[in-house]
Amino acid sequence: MSVIFDNPAGAFALLGVPVVLGIHMLQARSRKTHASTLFLLDRLAPESRGGLRLERLRRSLPLALRLLAVLVLTWLLTMPRFVRPDSSLRVAVVLDSSLSMDAVRERVLAELPARLSRLAAFSAGTEYQVTESDTRRPVVYHGFDAAELRLALSRWRPSTGAHDPAPALAQASLSVRESGVVVYVTDTPESRPGGAATLAYGRALDNCGFAGSSVETTDAGVEWRALVRNYGKSPRTLEWRVRAGETDSPPRPISLRPGETAAIGGVIPAGVERVIVNLSPDAFTVDDALPIVRPSPRRIRVCNALDGEDAKLVARVLAGIPAVETVPAGEPCDLRYARLGAPDVAPGTPAVLFASGQSVTKELSGPVLAEGHPYTADTGWQGLLAPRCSGAIAASTDAPLVWRGATPLVALRATVPGKPTLVVDFAPQDTNAAKLPAFVVLLRRHLESLREKLPVAYAVNTDTHRLLPIAHDPKSGPLSVRVGDGESAPLGALDAAVFRAPDRPAFFTVLQGGKPLVTGAAQFGDVRESDFTGCGESDTLAAREKALAHAASVPDPWRPLWLVALAALLLGAWYAQRERR
Repeated sequence: MSVIFDNPAGAFALLGVPVVLGIHMLQARSRKTHASTLFLLDRLAPESRGGLRLERLRRSLPLALRLLAVLVLTWLLTMPRFVRPDSSLRVAVVLDSSLSMDAVRERVLAELPARLSRLAAFSAGTEYQVTESDTRRPVVYHGFDAAELRLALSRWRPSTGAHDPAPALAQASLSVRESGVVVYVTDTPESRPGGAATLAYGRALDNCGFAGSSVETTDAGVEWRALVRNYGKSPRTLEWRVRAGETDSPPRPISLRPGETAAIGGVIPAGVERVIVNLSPDAFTVDDALPIVRPSPRRIRVCNALDGEDAKLVARVLAGIPAVETVPAGEPCDLRYARLGAPDVAPGTPAVLFASGQSVTKELSGPVLAEGHPYTADTGWQGLLAPRCSGAIAASTDAPLVWRGATPLVALRATVPGKPTLVVDFAPQDTNAAKLPAFVVLLRRHLESLREKLPVAYAVNTDTHRLLPIAHDPKSGPLSVRVGDGESAPLGALDAAVFRAPDRPAFFTVLQGGKPLVTGAAQFGDVRESDFTGCGESDTLAAREKALAHAASVPDPWRPLWLVALAALLLGAWYAQRERR
């Protein structure tokens, strides 16, 4: 049966052993006195008196009883408890998935297993469940073996930006219920919801890194801009350089005061498709590299079959959208602008239909309201002046987006699965829609929504771990993905629908049939993860160890007997000393 001690500090009572031995050894030896007659001797038995000389240890019954009394007292003061053989403990560990944990990952791997092993002494069996605060990540480990736990932890890599760990902590609390403890491993010493204990291994770092970037095409070429920020509390002088192909530019210095942000930039050379900007490395290397590709958006073919003012309105909207190719009527296209009731020259093609030329005679009244749809989110439609409509929208079959009173004005109509048609049930030239930003944004969002579903090759600069669903044609061959200069890995159709950019800054390519479909650069720019000024250490688990130990153990049932034995030893030592004298 395992034994745990409620008061380990009681072991200091063992210091009484050398004290008792010292007192015994300092007792003076009996002196020999020569006398002519025996009546001059006071006593026959030798009397022990104190002295300053250390004598050799002699066998003595009082000494043995006193030493036993010290051992019994130590046992009582440490307050031993016996672990019940049927006891069990569940330890749910939630690892912070934030990329800032990359700076302390090695320390977590070195210290966390030993810290958890202390909990194993509190019960006959300990069940470990290790998950990440990002609930989309798989379980790290679930089992009873501490050695396998250590091996599983070595494969853990933090990979997510700033996020809320509350859902993961709530799931962990449900798994342990009342027979265990939830431990949140992070780098910030702050309390967590749900009653979880915190093990913080963080440290304040003077980190400098990229805080954002942009790429745009100008007359000078493809220009890039990047922000470099000093998150620390001391001034820093760094060097940055650009690597294009196999060539590095000369290093350029940049000095930053605490909390200062500075801009750097350059032009992607002609004939070069990608470059990478590197900063002087520090303890947090994730934000020290900025990969950039020459952007190339998907091209979308648009047919403008309108005339008059409607055609001019659409032309102005399309002029502000990049990579739009206008094709004549009758040619294949990806989006068609036409009037309601016009013959469909391209069956199955998504469209934007205006009610111009129709019998717009239905009088309208009431306020203009918008649904909570991505097409109309964060836009104001209250200023739309549309007194009449044609009544071509059926609320039972179409999905209304904008209403006036009880009459729908704008709706999505399911014509092609996943590629709906936008129906505008009023004549734009008879309203102020052309001057309403919400209407222009609506047309642009519809076009961009359709563009994202086109299986067309493109190049993009994106954030790390960002969701990038891959639109592809199953007839064009299998999908695969390559990160950096590594080997290509197969990418299933289901994985393509939830594809995410790499967790760390890197170039990546999605291929179909061996040809590039998506060429991208994953860039890290989460300033919350780069700021380590609030990081530190804490251990709130120690305060719960006593309660865990009590729940899985029982107090020493022989404590009253030990108290009686202690009293008997002390009395016996006193009586033996008295009889000796």
